[in-house]
Amino acid sequence: MDKITEKFNAYLQGLNLSKKTLINYLSDLNHFKVWLIAKILNLGSSAENLTECVPFINKNLADEYKTYLINQNTPEKTINRRLSTLRRFDKFLLE
Repeated sequence: MDKITEKFNAYLQGLNLSKKTLINYLSDLNHFKVWLIAKILNLGSSAENLTECVPFINKNLADEYKTYLINQNTPEKTINRRLSTLRRFDKFLLE
């Protein structure tokens, strides 16, 4: 786990979430990280972990990610959960 993921994990632990919810948050964040790293590489830049990806995060990224999930035929329930994870991650970054 990279530094920002570790801090997010600690943040989530402090929210007293169920173990299943915590696992889902971390899994969803990992899925987003893999997608984002691939996107960054396609732009001609580089990133190896989520900490290095943070400067690339902007307000349009969630919409791009949602479009990607839809195009991958991801179930609507999964899309909603992954976007919820991004909202929680955004809140964490702002705090």
